Amino acid sequence: MVKLPLVLGTQGQIQRLQPGDSISAAAQFSATNGDVTGHNAGTFVYISSATTVQAAVANSAVTAKAVAVSTGTVAPSGLGSYQTDGIVGGLTGIVPGSTYFLSPTTAGAYTTTAPSANGQWCLPVGTGYSTTEIEIAFGVPVQL
Repeated sequence: MVKLPLVLGTQGQIQRLQPGDSISAAAQFSATNGDVTGHNAGTFVYISSATTVQAAVANSAVTAKAVAVSTGTVAPSGLGSYQTDGIVGGLTGIVPGSTYFLSPTTAGAYTTTAPSANGQWCLPVGTGYSTTEIEIAFGVPVQL
């Protein structure tokens, strides 16, 4: 006998996972790159309009609201895949166990050094999982 996991149904009731349905390990969505430069795997982004994202940077209240990270290369004005939680791979130089923050100087980038200058925003974005992966964990942006 196959045991199906319990899930919340559309009305908020508990039910078994229905045939043909699946549970995704990570939440992803498609959006248009609103920047004039491409997004590489690991570019953190904020939502800039209804279907457009741009590289996030921790230097203003608007651009410090990172909500996702690109899972691959996305050309300028191109449609791409962005992930909001779980583990994102294809990165380099990640230190397992280290906390990563949104960079206050380079759009879309992450750093192990927390922003510290007045006017910058401190936003944890995840933890190093392996040398090529970050486990996404967005914190609350705090203005310094």
